[in-house]
Amino acid sequence: MANNEYGLDTHYFKKSLKLLVRDIDRYTPEEMATALGRLSDTARPLSRSPGCYVADKPQLLKRLDEYIEFAEGCKNYSNVAFYKELKQYVQQI
Repeated sequence: MANNEYGLDTHYFKKSLKLLVRDIDRYTPEEMATALGRLSDTARPLSRSPGCYVADKPQLLKRLDEYIEFAEGCKNYSNVAFYKELKQYVQQI
């Protein structure tokens, strides 16, 4: 993990944006908006403690399933693995 001076995980964003640019010719406008929205959500600092997210767990798990399905459709297997690992973590909370 490589954070910049503001705490942004630059490694994650460089990797994600590289994949977006690599596959840009295959994205529909809706898919691109979804992918960029996810990056935006990730960049936004968390204003709540992790314990507050337990109530959001069903919605979060549903959203992760959508991300997994989307990444599989784009054959973006590194993101599939990431979202599956994240889903396992959320299920343990």
